[in-house]
Amino acid sequence: SHTGGNVTIGDRAALAIGSITRHGIQIGSDSVLGAASYAHKSILENTVNIGIPATLLRTRKPDDPYL
Repeated sequence: SHTGGNVTIGDRAALAIGSITRHGIQIGSDSVLGAASYAHKSILENTVNIGIPATLLRTRKPDDPYL
C-alpha cells in the first residue's frame, strides 16, 4: 500500500495490497480498503471500501473477518 502524507490510519484498519490513499485523509478504525483501490476521501469506521475511486461496498460488524 502507498499512503500520501498526513494520513491517519485507525486501529485494526486493513489496507489491502496495492491500495493507495491521497494525502491528508483518515482511514477509520476496523475498516478495509480493498486491493488496488484508491481512497480519495476519508473512509468511515467499520466499512469495506473498494474500487477507483474507493466506494462503500458494505458495513462491517465487530466480529466480521477482514477479507
